[in-house]
Amino acid sequence: MKIIGFEVESIHCDKCVSKIVERLSSIDGIHKVDVIQYRRVLVLAEDSVEKELIIASLNELGYKVKE
Repeated sequence: MKIIGFEVESIHCDKCVSKIVERLSSIDGIHKVDVIQYRRVLVLAEDSVEKELIIASLNELGYKVKE
């Protein structure tokens, strides 16, 4: 298991949080998703889950991950 963290732009409200949690939780191997203060996303995932897959999912939802 590993924890992966991201700074994410454009999270404005609880609806944004719900969309992110729902989408990322649907990925096989992800066990928990937390959004902290509308800016940081933390994911508890199996070691096999690639960071790039999570970033792509956030981008598909319209959120930009800060590099």
